Amino acid sequence: TDAWVSWDDKLDSATLTNLVDEQQKLAQGSETPEEFEETCAFVKKVDFYEVHVFKYSKRNGTVAASMPDQIDEETKLNWQEELMELQQEIAFDRAEERTGSVVTAMIEGKVADEDAYVARTYGDAPNVDGLLFVQTTEELNSGDFVRVRITGAVEYDLIGELTEDI
Repeated sequence: TDAWVSWDDKLDSATLTNLVDEQQKLAQGSETPEEFEETCAFVKKVDFYEVHVFKYSKRNGTVAASMPDQIDEETKLNWQEELMELQQEIAFDRAEERTGSVVTAMIEGKVADEDAYVARTYGDAPNVDGLLFVQTTEELNSGDFVRVRITGAVEYDLIGELTEDI
């Protein structure tokens, strides 16, 4: 939408309303190919930290189920995949950008047969966000809080090492 063109400006209620309206179209399965391309451009421009994409499925008795111009199942799946691939590129770039930063993490457990532990930072949700693998020969326990310097990233996951740095 035209409101997205000025995204660099502060988000105002009109922009938010337009965004919600457009996303309802996407969610209701009546989005046009042009509107889908606008959605992709918006995701690129905003550079979201995280995006969840679900394809629309009809629910009997809802207004959306009887809307005209419903999108076929193959298109919905293709668009869902395309949008997730776009967000995946953004997520991978964001993970790489964290290299060199220092975070506080909680140890969840040891990786079998390796000198590494799985940890999470305060913003990582189990079964949703990527993992932080801490490489160390030190003996750590589940629940320990440690300082970790991020040394790299592999897809959604971060790799780091123990540090005393603040």
